[in-house]
Amino acid sequence: MKTFLSVSLTLATVSCLSLLLALLFRFKFNMLKKYSNNLTVKVFNKTYNVFDPFPRKRRLVSTFLTLFPLLVTVCTGAALFVFLQILAAGLLLNLVIVVVSVNLLVIEGAFEVYQNGSIFVKAFQRQTALGEGDVRVSNLLNKSMVRLSNYYLGLAIIFGLLALVLQYTLSSISWAFEHFMDLVFQVGIALGYPPYTVPLVWTMIVVAITFLVRKINNKFLKVIYTI
Repeated sequence: MKTFLSVSLTLATVSCLSLLLALLFRFKFNMLKKYSNNLTVKVFNKTYNVFDPFPRKRRLVSTFLTLFPLLVTVCTGAALFVFLQILAAGLLLNLVIVVVSVNLLVIEGAFEVYQNGSIFVKAFQRQTALGEGDVRVSNLLNKSMVRLSNYYLGLAIIFGLLALVLQYTLSSISWAFEHFMDLVFQVGIALGYPPYTVPLVWTMIVVAITFLVRKINNKFLKVIYTI
């Protein structure tokens, strides 16, 4: 019971975090929309006067955020001691939820969209002249931020509902998870010395889940960043 209470709390925490991200993107969109009505091009000697298409600093941050879910996945099964501690505490299901939620929340380009939104809001407040490319980017940012806000709101609702439904499906989930863990141990025993192979099998499962979630998530990215 304590294990699934902690799972519910984990799901509720992820739901709150998703809701926070949804509100942040919605707030930034409202600020950008306030200044971006009836934009006109005033700079004709260059395409961009506000937007920097090759920002090295933001590109490095974006790269780190893209790799962050993979780093989390690798670190979760990197040490036998950590695995055994998690196993003893009954937090393996929490671990899967954390890995999945990190891969769903940290999506490529979201941080850059938010940062560019802040840059354009400041430019509008200073009444900076816009180039043709700036107008196009501003329109794209408006659409992307709305879609990102809706995406995170959807995640918040899904994780919130899972946290509520969990208490009504506790026995079924408990039975399924126990059999799943028994399968993991059986595979570990079949592969060799259990104390080392069981964490390896579990890590392979988590990595497989990660790549599956990332692949599904990439389909959403095509919709979010499409004009």
